[in-house]
Amino acid sequence: EIGELYENDQNFEQAIAYLERAADLFQSEEVTTSANQCMQRVAQLAASLD
Repeated sequence: EIGELYENDQNFEQAIAYLERAADLFQSEEVTTSANQCMQRVAQLAASLD
């Protein structure tokens, strides 16, 4: 949710950082679907920065 807040504020670098952290936490709990969703959003945001 924090990543989404930063994304809504157009602070994509912070959004990416929090989404990556969320993905790591989901992965450590073996919730791979949520981890993959976070990483997909990271990829989309990173592409928009270029």
